[in-house]
Parts: sequence; C-alpha cells; structure tokens
Amino acid sequence: MSEKPDLIGTGALAHMLDVSRQRISQLVAAGILVRKGRGQFDLAASVRSYIAYLRSQPTGADGTGGPADYAIERARLTRLMGDKIEHDLALMRGGTISIADAVRPFGEACTVIRQRFLGLPTKCAPMMVGQDARSAFGILQREVVEILTALSTDADIGARAELAEDEAKW
Repeated sequence: MSEKPDLIGTGALAHMLDVSRQRISQLVAAGILVRKGRGQFDLAASVRSYIAYLRSQPTGADGTGGPADYAIERARLTRLMGDKIEHDLALMRGGTISIADAVRPFGEACTVIRQRFLGLPTKCAPMMVGQDARSAFGILQREVVEILTALSTDADIGARAELAEDEAKW
C-alpha cells in the first residue's frame, strides 16, 4: 500500500521555504521542486530537493565562499604571509630598500641642479655687461659646462662612497 504524498499549495510552499512565489516558479522551471498538479507540490519531495539544491550552492554572501573557495583563499593568505616575511627579511639584510630611500638621492640631486642653474643669471649677468652675443654665448656655455662637470664629479664621489660602504659590509 503506497502512501499518498502530502500536497501543498504554491503560497504555503513559498512561505515554508521563505521565498517568493516568483522564486517558486523559477525553482519549478529549474526542475528543483516537484509539482503534482496546477499549484500543488509534493511537500516532502520538494523540501528534500530544495535542501539538496541549497547544499550544492556556494555559501558566501556574494555567491562565493564554498569549500573550494576557502581552500583557495587560505592558500592565497599563506602565500602572501610568506611573501611578507621574505620582504621583511630582505629589508633587514639590506637586500632591498624602500622606494622613499631609492628616490631621495634623485630628489636631492634635482634640488642641487635647480639651485645651480637658478644661480646662473646672477653669476653671469655682471660678466655679460657690454659683451656682444658671441661673448655672452661663450660665457653662458662655459658656466653651464662648469655646473654639469661639478655635478657629475659630485655624483661620482657619491657613487664611490656608496660602493666603499657596500664593500665594507662584505
């Protein structure tokens, strides 16, 4: 003797599953709920099927976060922690430097270049009084070459000092 399944209406099933009537229609179209006639559903079969459907879905609020996602994110976190430790060790050993430390000497060099070139008119103006264009050009050219030579010499001295410091560490 087979038992007759308990039937439930669309509104009651929607209330029981805490979904809208429209969602019930979508679940029927997807083959998840078991319909037994117009507006009638097999209660036990529909609830079991709906629970199985929910279990197969990702669990996160954004539609992600299932077991596979957790493992992937955990591996990512572990990798990032390892990268951070590696970076910190490289900083402590002097193998890397911060961006600020790398940029600072260039900023200082630019400041020196700017100051020397801004001082050029003050230095050259008295020498150019009464000079023709060719003489003025010669004066300016000589002063620019002098500034650039001094800057390259300063840079060479700084580079040699840094090299000596690095060699002293080893």
